[in-house]
Amino acid sequence: MRCPVNTTRFASDFPYLVSLSNPHGHFCGGTLLDERWVLTAAHCFGTGVASLSNIQVRALSDGSTSGVELLVAHHAYHMDWLTDDIALLKVTTALPSAKYAKLEDSSRRHAGSKALIAGWGTIDEHCTQIDDVLREGDTYIEGSSACFHADWTFNWTELVCTAHINSTDKAVAGAGCGDSGGPLFLLENGELIQVGIVSYTASGRDHFTRVFTYMDWINGILSSPPAQSQMPRPRCFNSCCDDPDWLDTYAEECHTWTGYDCVAYSNSNVGLLEKCPASCKRCPSCKATNRQCCDNVDFLDAVGMPCISWRGYDCTNVGGASPEEEKAIHDNCPNACGLCSPGTDCSDEEDWKDQYGFACFHWRGYDCSKAVESFGYSPSVQAEILKYCPLSCGSCTASNENSSDDDFSSSSPLPSSSLSGLPTSSSFMSVDVNGATGACRRSYLVLAPILCLLYACKHSF
Repeated sequence: MRCPVNTTRFASDFPYLVSLSNPHGHFCGGTLLDERWVLTAAHCFGTGVASLSNIQVRALSDGSTSGVELLVAHHAYHMDWLTDDIALLKVTTALPSAKYAKLEDSSRRHAGSKALIAGWGTIDEHCTQIDDVLREGDTYIEGSSACFHADWTFNWTELVCTAHINSTDKAVAGAGCGDSGGPLFLLENGELIQVGIVSYTASGRDHFTRVFTYMDWINGILSSPPAQSQMPRPRCFNSCCDDPDWLDTYAEECHTWTGYDCVAYSNSNVGLLEKCPASCKRCPSCKATNRQCCDNVDFLDAVGMPCISWRGYDCTNVGGASPEEEKAIHDNCPNACGLCSPGTDCSDEEDWKDQYGFACFHWRGYDCSKAVESFGYSPSVQAEILKYCPLSCGSCTASNENSSDDDFSSSSPLPSSSLSGLPTSSSFMSVDVNGATGACRRSYLVLAPILCLLYACKHSF
């Protein structure tokens, strides 16, 4: 997909590229900002600080390597939504370079401009062809309308997107698995300027974290770094969070269990259900305004159905159920049955989704009271959004607005124009993410056809 880099040009044009590797091999790229700091993507890293001890940073200028002293992932990075996908890594040993990456200092959008990507990622869309060769390729930066079409969550402030690899007669390169964290360059006055960081691919278009938006954050960390690493936060729902440091029998973190039946594997992974409640969907489903009124996550009714199956049904008139069975449903599923009294808490209900399959957190940054007017929702569904998602909708009252442990730090809200033409439920598709060696594959549901451009070997079941 891309051409191998001429080593003479490489040595003179971007000697500041680095490769991040672990015992499985190369997994991400990055760029040296000076001899101690690397700019890369937050999604390249797990949640446990112990994992940093396994990472080696290799400078391509002379092949020298260093360990990791400190990692600072952006505080608002979210592993499911890939917002604020940026991180700074400090190496333990200086990696001198003839020159360092020059970051964009302009707010220009560059739509239509020719750009360049470089990295060691796979050269096929199935993430299987790995040859450990530094490659580069040309692409073109797109305008907002094309990017919104590829990914309705596209945030024009935080992201840059490039041309679809099959929608132009121009020779266009695409980022592959293992290119994550690497640069997107523009050539200005004979000098390469880094304008983006490889983040993910949606509908054939590569998406990059926009460097200029984060210059204040970058400069703040460089001038006053924290005393300890700030890892990507674990998956949470309200105050129910995964243990960021726990590892399963495969030495994998909790977030790798998303989409799997954790109960089925709990015997061979002792502690899985207790340590990974958010990823294993074991967080209690509580009323949005009364977190003391929750459904029992372990309960199954007489026919083996969980509490969520009773949402919207009349639990006081259960046909064919004995009085004992009906009472068990009432006692164990008060939220699903609508039996909870209002309270003064402010949270979202974990298992609720709107008619398109969007969960509460997808509404973060939007005006939920305009779901009918702006997005064609029915009045009844708009009422449900406001009822079940007060935290994401920002509709908490003064008495309860501070009562929730919010797992989403504030970041720039998505532009409302990016919701024009909501996808149908068929847009929730399964995407394969391949392992580092191509030996294992997993699938999981995502909002849009998003593929993180990071190879990391997952469970092989």
